[in-house]
Amino acid sequence: MQSSLLQTLFSSQGKVFLAKGRRSHAPIAALGSVSTSQALKNQIRKQQLAKLSKSLQQPLANQDLLFPDEGDNYLAQWAEDSYSKPLGYDSSASFPIPSTGADVAAVSVGGRNNGQWKLANQDAFLLHPFSNKHHTETATTSHHHAASSFLVGVFDGHGKLGHEVADRARSSFARRASSTPPPLAHADINEQEQWLAQCFAEAADNIDHADANYSRSGAAAVVCSVQPGRVTAAWAGDSRAVLGLHGGFTATEDSSSEQENIDAIDSNSKEHYYSTLRPIRAVIPLTKDHKPDPFSCPKEAQRILASGGRVDRLATDGAGNPVGPFRVFLPDAWTPGLALSRAFGDHIARDIGIVPTPDINTLSIPTMSNLATPVCLETAGAGGDVSRNIDSSSAPGSDKIRHHNHVMSQVMSQHHRHVLIVASDGLWEWISSEEAVAFAWQFTSARKAAEALTERAQRLWAVKYKGTTCDDITVAVAFLPAA
Repeated sequence: MQSSLLQTLFSSQGKVFLAKGRRSHAPIAALGSVSTSQALKNQIRKQQLAKLSKSLQQPLANQDLLFPDEGDNYLAQWAEDSYSKPLGYDSSASFPIPSTGADVAAVSVGGRNNGQWKLANQDAFLLHPFSNKHHTETATTSHHHAASSFLVGVFDGHGKLGHEVADRARSSFARRASSTPPPLAHADINEQEQWLAQCFAEAADNIDHADANYSRSGAAAVVCSVQPGRVTAAWAGDSRAVLGLHGGFTATEDSSSEQENIDAIDSNSKEHYYSTLRPIRAVIPLTKDHKPDPFSCPKEAQRILASGGRVDRLATDGAGNPVGPFRVFLPDAWTPGLALSRAFGDHIARDIGIVPTPDINTLSIPTMSNLATPVCLETAGAGGDVSRNIDSSSAPGSDKIRHHNHVMSQVMSQHHRHVLIVASDGLWEWISSEEAVAFAWQFTSARKAAEALTERAQRLWAVKYKGTTCDDITVAVAFLPAA
Protein backbone atom coordinates (compact mmCIF):
# COMPACT_ATOMS: atom_id res chain seq x y z
CA MET A 1 0.00 0.00 0.00
CA GLN A 2 1.76 3.16 -1.20
CA SER A 3 0.61 5.83 1.18
CA SER A 4 2.27 8.30 3.50
CA LEU A 5 1.70 8.15 7.22
CA LEU A 6 0.20 11.59 6.91
CA GLN A 7 -2.35 10.57 4.33
CA THR A 8 -5.75 9.52 5.59
CA LEU A 9 -6.18 5.76 5.32
CA PHE A 10 -9.59 4.25 5.14
CA SER A 11 -11.45 1.30 3.72
CA SER A 12 -12.28 1.51 0.04
CA GLN A 13 -15.67 0.16 -0.85
CA GLY A 14 -15.64 0.86 -4.58
CA LYS A 15 -19.02 1.34 -6.22
CA VAL A 16 -22.20 1.93 -4.30
CA PHE A 17 -24.31 -1.19 -3.85
CA LEU A 18 -27.73 -1.56 -2.33
CA ALA A 19 -27.55 -3.73 0.76
CA LYS A 20 -30.08 -6.19 2.06
CA GLY A 21 -28.15 -7.62 4.98
CA ARG A 22 -29.83 -9.45 7.85
CA ARG A 23 -28.71 -7.64 10.99
CA SER A 24 -29.82 -7.75 14.58
CA HIS A 25 -30.40 -3.99 14.59
CA ALA A 26 -31.42 -3.41 10.97
CA PRO A 27 -34.31 -1.03 10.37
CA ILE A 28 -37.47 -2.88 9.50
CA ALA A 29 -39.42 -2.22 6.31
CA ALA A 30 -41.78 0.73 6.71
CA LEU A 31 -45.41 0.12 7.51
CA GLY A 32 -46.43 3.74 7.55
CA SER A 33 -49.36 4.93 9.61
CA VAL A 34 -51.65 2.30 11.02
CA SER A 35 -55.03 2.12 9.30
CA THR A 36 -57.80 -0.44 9.09
CA SER A 37 -56.43 -1.79 5.81
CA GLN A 38 -52.95 -2.10 7.28
CA ALA A 39 -53.81 -3.67 10.62
CA LEU A 40 -53.62 -7.20 9.27
CA LYS A 41 -50.34 -6.46 7.48
CA ASN A 42 -48.89 -5.07 10.67
CA GLN A 43 -49.89 -8.15 12.61
CA ILE A 44 -48.32 -10.45 10.02
CA ARG A 45 -45.20 -8.31 9.92
CA LYS A 46 -44.90 -8.40 13.71
CA GLN A 47 -45.11 -12.18 13.67
CA GLN A 48 -42.39 -12.34 11.01
CA LEU A 49 -40.17 -9.97 12.97
CA ALA A 50 -40.70 -11.94 16.15
CA LYS A 51 -39.57 -15.11 14.40
CA LEU A 52 -36.48 -13.36 13.02
CA SER A 53 -35.63 -11.77 16.36
CA LYS A 54 -35.92 -15.08 18.18
CA SER A 55 -33.62 -16.83 15.71
CA LEU A 56 -30.98 -14.11 16.01
CA GLN A 57 -31.04 -14.22 19.80
CA GLN A 58 -30.40 -17.94 20.25
CA PRO A 59 -27.22 -18.26 22.35
CA LEU A 60 -24.16 -19.85 20.83
CA ALA A 61 -24.26 -23.43 22.07
CA ASN A 62 -21.07 -24.62 23.72
CA GLN A 63 -21.16 -27.82 21.74
CA ASP A 64 -20.79 -25.81 18.53
CA LEU A 65 -17.30 -24.85 19.65
CA LEU A 66 -16.32 -28.48 20.13
CA PHE A 67 -16.16 -29.03 16.38
CA PRO A 68 -13.52 -26.67 14.97
CA ASP A 69 -13.52 -28.57 11.68
CA GLU A 70 -17.06 -27.39 11.06
CA GLY A 71 -15.93 -23.77 11.14
CA ASP A 72 -12.97 -24.59 8.89
CA ASN A 73 -15.30 -26.20 6.36
CA TYR A 74 -17.60 -23.20 6.23
CA LEU A 75 -14.73 -20.74 5.86
CA ALA A 76 -13.27 -22.89 3.08
CA GLN A 77 -16.62 -22.79 1.28
CA TRP A 78 -16.72 -19.02 1.65
CA ALA A 79 -13.19 -18.75 0.26
CA GLU A 80 -14.21 -20.74 -2.81
CA ASP A 81 -17.06 -18.28 -3.31
CA SER A 82 -14.84 -15.21 -2.94
CA TYR A 83 -14.94 -14.53 -6.71
CA SER A 84 -18.55 -13.38 -6.33
CA LYS A 85 -17.77 -10.66 -3.80
CA PRO A 86 -18.63 -7.10 -4.88
CA LEU A 87 -15.75 -4.79 -5.75
CA GLY A 88 -14.09 -3.39 -2.63
CA TYR A 89 -16.02 -5.76 -0.37
CA ASP A 90 -13.09 -6.42 1.97
CA SER A 91 -10.42 -3.90 2.90
CA SER A 92 -7.54 -3.28 5.28
CA ALA A 93 -4.91 -0.71 6.18
CA SER A 94 -2.08 -0.37 8.68
CA PHE A 95 0.75 1.92 9.72
CA PRO A 96 3.41 2.13 12.44
CA ILE A 97 4.23 5.23 14.46
CA PRO A 98 8.01 4.98 14.92
CA SER A 99 8.27 7.96 17.26
CA THR A 100 6.13 6.22 19.91
CA GLY A 101 6.40 2.55 18.95
CA ALA A 102 2.67 2.27 18.29
CA ASP A 103 1.34 -0.13 15.64
CA VAL A 104 -2.13 0.38 14.13
CA ALA A 105 -4.20 -1.70 11.70
CA ALA A 106 -7.79 -2.26 10.62
CA VAL A 107 -9.52 -5.07 8.72
CA SER A 108 -13.06 -5.03 7.33
CA VAL A 109 -14.84 -8.02 5.78
CA GLY A 110 -18.34 -8.12 4.34
CA GLY A 111 -20.97 -10.54 5.56
CA ARG A 112 -23.27 -13.18 4.14
CA ASN A 113 -27.02 -13.56 3.95
CA ASN A 114 -28.98 -16.63 2.86
CA GLY A 115 -25.78 -18.39 1.84
CA GLN A 116 -24.55 -15.57 -0.41
CA TRP A 117 -22.38 -12.52 -0.02
CA LYS A 118 -24.38 -9.43 0.84
CA LEU A 119 -24.66 -6.79 -1.85
CA ALA A 120 -22.41 -4.42 0.11
CA ASN A 121 -20.19 -4.35 3.14
CA GLN A 122 -22.01 -1.77 5.27
CA ASP A 123 -19.06 -1.24 7.62
CA ALA A 124 -16.38 1.40 7.13
CA PHE A 125 -13.28 2.39 9.08
CA LEU A 126 -10.94 5.34 9.41
CA LEU A 127 -7.26 5.43 10.34
CA HIS A 128 -5.78 8.93 10.38
CA PRO A 129 -2.32 9.66 11.83
CA PHE A 130 -1.37 13.17 12.96
CA SER A 131 2.04 14.77 13.11
CA ASN A 132 3.10 16.87 16.06
CA LYS A 133 2.65 19.93 13.87
CA HIS A 134 -0.55 18.61 12.25
CA HIS A 135 0.98 18.79 8.75
CA THR A 136 -1.40 16.13 7.52
CA GLU A 137 -1.55 17.49 3.99
CA THR A 138 2.07 16.64 3.18
CA ALA A 139 3.83 13.33 2.73
CA THR A 140 7.45 13.57 3.79
CA THR A 141 9.73 11.26 5.67
CA SER A 142 10.26 13.78 8.46
CA HIS A 143 6.54 14.09 9.03
CA HIS A 144 6.21 10.33 8.84
CA HIS A 145 8.47 10.03 11.85
CA ALA A 146 6.91 13.03 13.60
CA ALA A 147 3.54 11.36 13.90
CA SER A 148 2.67 10.74 17.53
CA SER A 149 -1.13 10.54 17.67
CA PHE A 150 -3.89 9.19 15.49
CA LEU A 151 -7.61 8.80 14.97
CA VAL A 152 -9.26 5.39 14.60
CA GLY A 153 -12.95 4.96 13.86
CA VAL A 154 -15.43 2.24 12.93
CA PHE A 155 -18.81 2.93 11.32
CA ASP A 156 -21.47 0.21 11.15
CA GLY A 157 -24.29 0.83 8.68
CA HIS A 158 -27.77 -0.67 8.80
CA GLY A 159 -30.78 -0.50 6.52
CA LYS A 160 -30.97 -0.48 2.75
CA LEU A 161 -28.55 2.45 2.39
CA GLY A 162 -26.59 1.86 5.57
CA HIS A 163 -23.33 1.55 3.65
CA GLU A 164 -23.83 5.09 2.32
CA VAL A 165 -24.48 6.51 5.78
CA ALA A 166 -21.39 4.77 7.18
CA ASP A 167 -19.25 6.04 4.30
CA ARG A 168 -20.54 9.61 4.62
CA ALA A 169 -19.81 9.61 8.34
CA ARG A 170 -16.32 8.25 7.78
CA SER A 171 -15.59 10.80 5.05
CA SER A 172 -16.80 13.66 7.24
CA PHE A 173 -14.45 12.65 10.06
CA ALA A 174 -11.57 12.34 7.59
CA ARG A 175 -12.16 15.83 6.20
CA ARG A 176 -12.32 17.42 9.63
CA ALA A 177 -9.23 15.53 10.81
CA SER A 178 -7.31 16.94 7.83
CA SER A 179 -8.65 20.50 7.98
CA THR A 180 -9.03 21.00 11.72
CA PRO A 181 -6.91 18.49 13.67
CA PRO A 182 -7.58 17.82 17.34
CA PRO A 183 -5.82 19.74 20.12
CA LEU A 184 -2.33 18.61 21.01
CA ALA A 185 -1.76 15.94 23.64
CA HIS A 186 -0.93 18.46 26.37
CA ALA A 187 -4.21 20.33 25.81
CA ASP A 188 -7.05 20.16 28.30
CA ILE A 189 -9.14 16.98 28.16
CA ASN A 190 -12.29 19.03 27.62
CA GLU A 191 -10.82 20.46 24.41
CA GLN A 192 -10.24 16.97 23.03
CA GLU A 193 -13.76 15.87 23.92
CA GLN A 194 -15.26 19.03 22.42
CA TRP A 195 -13.37 18.39 19.19
CA LEU A 196 -14.83 14.89 18.91
CA ALA A 197 -18.31 16.17 19.73
CA GLN A 198 -17.96 18.71 16.92
CA CYS A 199 -16.85 15.94 14.55
CA PHE A 200 -20.02 13.98 15.32
CA ALA A 201 -22.21 17.07 14.92
CA GLU A 202 -20.62 17.91 11.58
CA ALA A 203 -21.01 14.35 10.31
CA ALA A 204 -24.65 14.27 11.40
CA ASP A 205 -25.31 17.56 9.63
CA ASN A 206 -23.70 16.29 6.41
CA ILE A 207 -25.83 13.15 6.49
CA ASP A 208 -29.02 15.02 7.36
CA HIS A 209 -28.57 17.35 4.39
CA ALA A 210 -27.44 14.73 1.89
CA ASP A 211 -29.35 14.35 -1.35
CA ALA A 212 -30.58 10.89 -0.35
CA ASN A 213 -33.35 9.34 1.70
CA TYR A 214 -31.89 7.98 4.93
CA SER A 215 -35.17 7.81 6.80
CA ARG A 216 -34.76 4.06 7.32
CA SER A 217 -30.99 3.75 7.01
CA GLY A 218 -28.33 4.69 9.51
CA ALA A 219 -24.99 3.88 11.09
CA ALA A 220 -23.50 3.38 14.51
CA ALA A 221 -20.06 4.92 15.09
CA VAL A 222 -17.17 4.76 17.52
CA VAL A 223 -14.13 7.01 17.10
CA CYS A 224 -11.04 7.12 19.31
CA SER A 225 -8.48 9.91 19.42
CA VAL A 226 -5.23 8.36 20.64
CA GLN A 227 -2.47 10.62 21.94
CA PRO A 228 0.60 9.92 24.05
CA GLY A 229 -0.72 9.22 27.51
CA ARG A 230 -4.46 9.10 26.84
CA VAL A 231 -7.32 7.79 24.72
CA THR A 232 -10.58 9.67 24.14
CA ALA A 233 -13.49 7.61 22.82
CA ALA A 234 -16.72 9.00 21.37
CA TRP A 235 -19.54 6.76 20.24
CA ALA A 236 -23.18 6.58 19.20
CA GLY A 237 -24.71 3.12 18.92
CA ASP A 238 -23.42 -0.37 19.58
CA SER A 239 -19.94 -0.40 18.07
CA ARG A 240 -17.38 -0.65 20.85
CA ALA A 241 -13.89 0.29 21.96
CA VAL A 242 -11.98 -1.55 24.67
CA LEU A 243 -8.51 -0.98 26.11
CA GLY A 244 -6.29 -3.71 27.47
CA LEU A 245 -3.74 -2.31 29.90
CA HIS A 246 -0.45 -4.06 30.53
CA GLY A 247 0.91 -3.20 33.95
CA GLY A 248 4.24 -4.98 33.98
CA PHE A 249 5.25 -8.45 35.10
CA THR A 250 5.54 -10.38 38.31
CA ALA A 251 7.76 -13.41 38.74
CA THR A 252 6.08 -16.80 38.91
CA GLU A 253 7.13 -19.37 41.48
CA ASP A 254 10.12 -21.36 40.33
CA SER A 255 12.14 -23.96 42.20
CA SER A 256 15.39 -22.69 40.72
CA SER A 257 17.34 -20.00 42.50
CA GLU A 258 17.47 -16.39 41.37
CA GLN A 259 21.14 -16.72 40.48
CA GLU A 260 20.35 -19.74 38.32
CA ASN A 261 17.75 -17.64 36.53
CA ILE A 262 20.32 -14.97 35.81
CA ASP A 263 22.82 -17.57 34.61
CA ALA A 264 20.20 -18.86 32.19
CA ILE A 265 19.58 -15.53 30.50
CA ASP A 266 21.27 -14.98 27.17
CA SER A 267 20.25 -13.68 23.77
CA ASN A 268 18.68 -17.01 22.86
CA SER A 269 16.55 -17.40 25.97
CA LYS A 270 14.49 -14.22 26.18
CA GLU A 271 11.27 -16.02 25.34
CA HIS A 272 12.07 -18.79 27.82
CA TYR A 273 12.66 -16.25 30.55
CA TYR A 274 9.52 -14.33 29.63
CA SER A 275 7.55 -17.53 30.12
CA THR A 276 8.55 -17.48 33.81
CA LEU A 277 6.90 -14.07 34.26
CA ARG A 278 3.21 -13.45 34.79
CA PRO A 279 1.83 -10.28 33.14
CA ILE A 280 -0.33 -7.90 35.13
CA ARG A 281 -3.24 -6.93 32.88
CA ALA A 282 -6.60 -5.18 33.03
CA VAL A 283 -9.41 -4.83 30.48
CA ILE A 284 -11.27 -1.52 30.50
CA PRO A 285 -14.33 -0.87 28.28
CA LEU A 286 -14.15 2.63 26.82
CA THR A 287 -17.74 2.54 25.59
CA LYS A 288 -21.13 1.20 26.62
CA ASP A 289 -23.64 0.15 23.99
CA HIS A 290 -26.51 2.55 23.38
CA LYS A 291 -29.52 0.25 23.58
CA PRO A 292 -33.24 0.95 24.17
CA ASP A 293 -33.14 -1.50 27.06
CA PRO A 294 -34.98 -0.21 30.16
CA PHE A 295 -32.90 -2.51 32.38
CA SER A 296 -29.33 -2.11 31.12
CA CYS A 297 -29.72 1.40 29.62
CA PRO A 298 -32.63 3.05 31.47
CA LYS A 299 -31.73 6.60 30.42
CA GLU A 300 -31.73 5.60 26.76
CA ALA A 301 -35.16 3.96 27.06
CA GLN A 302 -36.52 6.92 29.03
CA ARG A 303 -35.43 9.38 26.34
CA ILE A 304 -37.22 7.39 23.65
CA LEU A 305 -40.39 7.01 25.70
CA ALA A 306 -40.36 10.70 26.62
CA SER A 307 -40.09 11.53 22.91
CA GLY A 308 -43.20 9.52 22.11
CA GLY A 309 -41.54 6.35 20.88
CA ARG A 310 -42.25 2.78 21.92
CA VAL A 311 -39.83 0.21 23.30
CA ASP A 312 -40.90 -3.40 22.88
CA ARG A 313 -39.67 -6.93 22.34
CA LEU A 314 -41.04 -9.05 19.52
CA ALA A 315 -40.22 -12.65 20.30
CA THR A 316 -41.61 -14.87 23.06
CA ASP A 317 -40.42 -18.10 24.63
CA GLY A 318 -42.40 -21.30 25.03
CA ALA A 319 -44.21 -19.89 28.05
CA GLY A 320 -45.22 -16.74 26.21
CA ASN A 321 -42.69 -14.49 27.97
CA PRO A 322 -41.08 -11.78 25.83
CA VAL A 323 -37.47 -12.45 24.83
CA GLY A 324 -34.91 -10.92 22.52
CA PRO A 325 -33.62 -7.36 22.26
CA PHE A 326 -35.69 -4.31 23.02
CA ARG A 327 -36.45 -2.34 19.86
CA VAL A 328 -37.61 1.17 19.05
CA PHE A 329 -40.93 1.69 17.25
CA LEU A 330 -43.10 4.59 16.22
CA PRO A 331 -46.11 5.07 18.49
CA ASP A 332 -48.55 3.81 15.85
CA ALA A 333 -46.56 1.36 13.71
CA TRP A 334 -44.18 -1.57 14.02
CA THR A 335 -41.34 0.36 12.42
CA PRO A 336 -38.40 1.01 12.35
CA GLY A 337 -37.59 -1.69 14.91
CA LEU A 338 -34.09 -0.46 15.77
CA ALA A 339 -32.19 -2.39 18.42
CA LEU A 340 -29.93 0.59 19.17
CA SER A 341 -30.86 3.99 20.55
CA ARG A 342 -28.33 6.33 18.90
CA ALA A 343 -27.13 6.48 15.32
CA PHE A 344 -26.46 8.67 12.32
CA GLY A 345 -29.38 8.77 9.87
CA ASP A 346 -32.57 6.86 10.74
CA HIS A 347 -34.49 10.09 10.20
CA ILE A 348 -37.88 8.42 10.62
CA ALA A 349 -36.94 7.87 14.26
CA ARG A 350 -35.24 11.21 14.98
CA ASP A 351 -38.39 12.64 16.58
CA ILE A 352 -38.75 9.63 18.87
CA GLY A 353 -35.29 9.84 20.40
CA ILE A 354 -32.86 8.17 17.97
CA VAL A 355 -30.07 10.76 17.99
CA PRO A 356 -26.46 10.93 16.70
CA THR A 357 -25.22 12.70 19.83
CA PRO A 358 -22.21 10.79 21.21
CA ASP A 359 -21.15 9.90 24.69
CA ILE A 360 -17.48 10.69 25.27
CA ASN A 361 -14.99 9.10 27.63
CA THR A 362 -11.31 9.87 28.25
CA LEU A 363 -8.86 7.48 29.88
CA SER A 364 -5.25 8.18 30.80
CA ILE A 365 -2.91 5.49 29.52
CA PRO A 366 -0.51 4.48 32.29
CA THR A 367 3.13 3.75 31.69
CA MET A 368 5.14 1.03 33.40
CA SER A 369 6.62 3.56 35.80
CA ASN A 370 3.30 4.70 37.22
CA LEU A 371 1.26 1.50 36.94
CA ALA A 372 3.43 -1.24 38.38
CA THR A 373 6.95 -1.77 39.63
CA PRO A 374 9.02 -3.58 37.02
CA VAL A 375 10.08 -7.05 38.04
CA CYS A 376 13.62 -7.47 39.30
CA LEU A 377 15.47 -10.42 40.74
CA GLU A 378 16.83 -10.49 44.26
CA THR A 379 20.59 -11.01 44.15
CA ALA A 380 23.25 -11.45 46.79
CA GLY A 381 25.13 -8.22 47.39
CA ALA A 382 28.26 -7.52 49.44
CA GLY A 383 28.15 -9.13 52.88
CA GLY A 384 25.50 -11.61 51.84
CA ASP A 385 22.56 -9.23 52.38
CA VAL A 386 19.73 -9.32 49.87
CA SER A 387 19.82 -6.28 47.64
CA ARG A 388 17.49 -5.08 44.87
CA ASN A 389 20.16 -2.87 43.37
CA ILE A 390 20.96 -5.21 40.53
CA ASP A 391 23.03 -2.53 38.80
CA SER A 392 25.60 -2.48 41.60
CA SER A 393 29.05 -2.88 40.12
CA SER A 394 30.34 -4.25 43.42
CA ALA A 395 27.93 -7.19 43.50
CA PRO A 396 29.26 -10.64 42.61
CA GLY A 397 28.40 -11.56 39.07
CA SER A 398 27.75 -7.93 38.15
CA ASP A 399 28.52 -8.53 34.46
CA LYS A 400 25.80 -11.18 34.30
CA ILE A 401 23.44 -8.90 36.17
CA ARG A 402 24.05 -6.01 33.78
CA HIS A 403 23.49 -8.42 30.90
CA HIS A 404 20.26 -9.49 32.61
CA ASN A 405 19.09 -5.86 32.70
CA HIS A 406 19.82 -5.42 29.02
CA VAL A 407 17.97 -8.59 28.07
CA MET A 408 15.06 -7.75 30.37
CA SER A 409 14.67 -4.34 28.71
CA GLN A 410 14.40 -6.12 25.36
CA VAL A 411 11.83 -8.53 26.78
CA MET A 412 9.80 -5.69 28.24
CA SER A 413 9.79 -3.67 25.02
CA GLN A 414 8.59 -6.68 23.07
CA HIS A 415 5.87 -7.87 25.46
CA HIS A 416 4.97 -4.81 27.53
CA ARG A 417 2.29 -3.00 25.54
CA HIS A 418 -1.32 -1.90 25.80
CA VAL A 419 -3.87 -2.89 23.16
CA LEU A 420 -6.81 -0.86 21.89
CA ILE A 421 -9.57 -2.68 19.99
CA VAL A 422 -12.26 -0.75 18.12
CA ALA A 423 -14.83 -2.87 16.30
CA SER A 424 -18.35 -3.18 14.93
CA ASP A 425 -20.87 -5.47 16.58
CA GLY A 426 -20.02 -8.19 14.09
CA LEU A 427 -17.11 -8.95 16.43
CA TRP A 428 -18.85 -8.31 19.74
CA GLU A 429 -21.86 -10.50 18.94
CA TRP A 430 -19.94 -13.60 20.06
CA ILE A 431 -16.66 -12.38 21.55
CA SER A 432 -16.39 -10.55 24.87
CA SER A 433 -14.06 -7.64 25.53
CA GLU A 434 -11.89 -9.81 27.76
CA GLU A 435 -11.65 -12.55 25.15
CA ALA A 436 -10.81 -10.10 22.37
CA VAL A 437 -8.03 -8.42 24.34
CA ALA A 438 -6.48 -11.70 25.49
CA PHE A 439 -6.63 -13.04 21.94
CA ALA A 440 -5.05 -9.91 20.40
CA TRP A 441 -2.17 -9.94 22.87
CA GLN A 442 -0.96 -13.21 21.37
CA PHE A 443 0.13 -11.55 18.12
CA THR A 444 3.25 -9.65 17.23
CA SER A 445 1.60 -7.03 15.00
CA ALA A 446 -1.65 -5.09 14.95
CA ARG A 447 -2.45 -6.36 11.46
CA LYS A 448 -2.08 -10.01 12.47
CA ALA A 449 -4.24 -9.41 15.54
CA ALA A 450 -6.97 -7.65 13.54
CA GLU A 451 -6.98 -10.37 10.88
CA ALA A 452 -7.12 -13.14 13.47
CA LEU A 453 -9.95 -11.52 15.44
CA THR A 454 -11.92 -11.02 12.23
CA GLU A 455 -11.47 -14.64 11.21
CA ARG A 456 -12.38 -15.85 14.69
CA ALA A 457 -15.63 -13.89 14.58
CA GLN A 458 -16.40 -15.19 11.09
CA ARG A 459 -15.89 -18.74 12.31
CA LEU A 460 -18.33 -18.27 15.19
CA TRP A 461 -20.95 -16.76 12.90
CA ALA A 462 -20.48 -19.62 10.44
CA VAL A 463 -20.88 -22.33 13.08
CA LYS A 464 -23.91 -20.64 14.64
CA TYR A 465 -25.79 -20.23 11.36
CA LYS A 466 -24.42 -23.25 9.49
CA GLY A 467 -22.56 -21.09 7.01
CA THR A 468 -25.60 -19.14 5.81
CA THR A 469 -25.36 -15.88 7.73
CA CYS A 470 -22.56 -13.61 8.91
CA ASP A 471 -22.59 -9.95 9.85
CA ASP A 472 -20.13 -7.47 8.39
CA ILE A 473 -17.09 -7.43 10.67
CA THR A 474 -14.64 -4.58 11.11
CA VAL A 475 -11.81 -4.69 13.64
CA ALA A 476 -9.17 -2.05 14.33
CA VAL A 477 -6.27 -2.90 16.64
CA ALA A 478 -3.63 -0.55 18.03
CA PHE A 479 -0.68 -1.74 20.08
CA LEU A 480 0.48 1.12 22.30
CA PRO A 481 3.80 1.17 24.16
CA ALA A 482 3.44 0.82 27.91
CA ALA A 483 7.06 1.34 28.90
